[in-house]
Amino acid sequence: MRQYPKRAVELTVRFVYILEYQDHPGPNLRKHMPTSPVRTVFIKELRDLYRDRRTLMVTVVLPLLMYPLIFIGILQLTLLQAGKLKQKTGVVAVLSPADLPANLIGDDSTMLIDLVDSTAWREKLRAGELDAAIALTPGFSDSVASGGAAEIKLHYLSSRDFSDQVRRRLLSAFDSYQSAVVDLRMASLGLDTSYIHPVAFESVDEATEAEQAGSNMGRFLGYFLIIMTLTGAFYAAIDLTAGEKERGTLETLLVSPASRRELVYGKFLATVVAALLTAILNLVSMGLTALYAVGMVDTAGSVGIAISWPSLLLVLVVLIPLAVLFAGVSLAVAVTARSYKEGQGLLTPLIMVSVLPAMVSMVPGIELSPLLAVVPIANVSLLTRALMAGQTPWPELFITLISTAGLAASRCSG
Repeated sequence: MRQYPKRAVELTVRFVYILEYQDHPGPNLRKHMPTSPVRTVFIKELRDLYRDRRTLMVTVVLPLLMYPLIFIGILQLTLLQAGKLKQKTGVVAVLSPADLPANLIGDDSTMLIDLVDSTAWREKLRAGELDAAIALTPGFSDSVASGGAAEIKLHYLSSRDFSDQVRRRLLSAFDSYQSAVVDLRMASLGLDTSYIHPVAFESVDEATEAEQAGSNMGRFLGYFLIIMTLTGAFYAAIDLTAGEKERGTLETLLVSPASRRELVYGKFLATVVAALLTAILNLVSMGLTALYAVGMVDTAGSVGIAISWPSLLLVLVVLIPLAVLFAGVSLAVAVTARSYKEGQGLLTPLIMVSVLPAMVSMVPGIELSPLLAVVPIANVSLLTRALMAGQTPWPELFITLISTAGLAASRCSG
C-alpha cells in the first residue's frame, strides 16, 4: 500500500472537511471546536514553541545556566587572582638608596616589598622585572629631620594591575611615615595634632543595606531584563512565523476553522508568554546567583542583599506591557521573513536599537522623571533601578505603565 506524507494527508482531510461545510463553513466548523479558537491556537503554538530546541535553549536553558556559569565563574577567577596578587611581593627600585629613611617603608616583610638597585630601572619596569621605582630628593633624610620639606616621586605602570597595587602599598607606607613625622614635629613644639587638624569630618550613609544592594543591582538588572524579554519575544516570533513557513506547517493553520485574526491573536499571546517567561527565569536565575555570590565573598555575613518582594512584583508588572510591545513589533517584522535566517536578520536591528535606551540605568546622574517616564524602554530601565533601590515613584510608575501600554496597543492594533 502506498504511503503518503503525513502533512499531505492532514491537509487533504482538512480540505475535505471544509468542503463538507462550504455553505456555512464558519458556524458549522466552530461548533465542532471544543474551546475558543484563540485559546486552541495559543496552546498549540506554545506547545510547538517549546518543542523547538533553539527556542527552548535561548528562552529557558540559557537564562538558568548563563548567570551561574558566567558570573560565578568570573567571581571565582577574580577572587583567586586577587588572593595571589595580595600575597605577591613587589619589586621596587630605589633611585637614591643613601637618602632612604629606615622607617619610610616600614617592615619590608609585612609590606611585601623587595627593594633593589636602580640599574636600568625604566627598561626593567616596562619589561615587568620591576613593579615600581621611587626617587627621593637629594638629602631627603636630612631635610625632613631639620624640619624642611622633601619630595618622593613614585614611578609605576597603570596598565599593569600588580604595578598599581604596589603603588597603593607604597602610598599607604608614605602616609604612615608622613603622619609619624608630623606627630614628632608637633611634640617637639609642645602642640597637639588637633592644632593642624581642627575639624574632624565623618560621612554617615543613611541608606539601608537593602537600598544599597538594590541600587547596585538595579543599575544592570533593568538592562538585562529588557534585553532578555526582547530576546524571548525575538525567537518566539521568528519560530511562529518564519519558522512555520520554513517547516511548511503554516498552510495547515490557514485551512483550520480559526479565522486569520484568531490565528494572529493566538500567536501573539504565545509570543507574549514566551517573552515574560524568559524575563522571569532571568530574574530568578540572577537573584539566586547574586545570593550565592555574596555568600562566597562575604563569609562573615556582613554584606546584606535583602531585596523587597513588592519591588520585584512591581518590576514584573511593568514588564508586562513591555513584553506586549516587543511581541507586537517582533511579530510584525518576523511575519515578512520567508525563512528563520531571514527573520533573524530582520529582527537583529531591533535588538541593537533597544540596547542604548536599556543601558540608561547604568549612566550616573540620570534619574527617572515624568519626562523620561514617557520614553520607551528607557522608562522601564530607570523605573527598575528606582524600585530596586527601595523607592516607589508612583506618578512616574503610572506614566510608564500608561505610555508603554498605549504604545503596545497602538502597535498591536496597527
